[in-house]
Amino acid sequence: MKVIDALAVYGGDGTLTEAIGGLIGSDVPLIILPGGTANVMAKELGIPLDLKEACGLLSQFPATLKSIDVGEFDKRYFVVGISFGFGADLVKGADRVTKNKFGILSYFLSAAEALMRTRKAVYHLNIDGQSTNSGV
Repeated sequence: MKVIDALAVYGGDGTLTEAIGGLIGSDVPLIILPGGTANVMAKELGIPLDLKEACGLLSQFPATLKSIDVGEFDKRYFVVGISFGFGADLVKGADRVTKNKFGILSYFLSAAEALMRTRKAVYHLNIDGQSTNSGV
């Protein structure tokens, strides 16, 4: 027996990811109401970023349901992507205060700061028996 018919979430990709983690293994559909800074998942799914327009989709019958892939790393779920190094620093550096003040520009500011801290890394890869060196 289903306790709820659907879960509506208003927020950004982080909020969405937390909600999805709670729905894993259920057949409860998630309604995405974009309210974050970047709203990458909403954009990818074609959900309007305007809240009123996004809510308008709820009145369309029959409803459009889309399945998405969900990844898991270190016992945490992700839907938009997973980053290490520079990419992780970029997202981490765009804190809530900065995003509230500068919006999407906060990611560019964070990227500039992360670039100043970036160090060269050399990787030695062996893929299908072939060795290669890569300097980043």
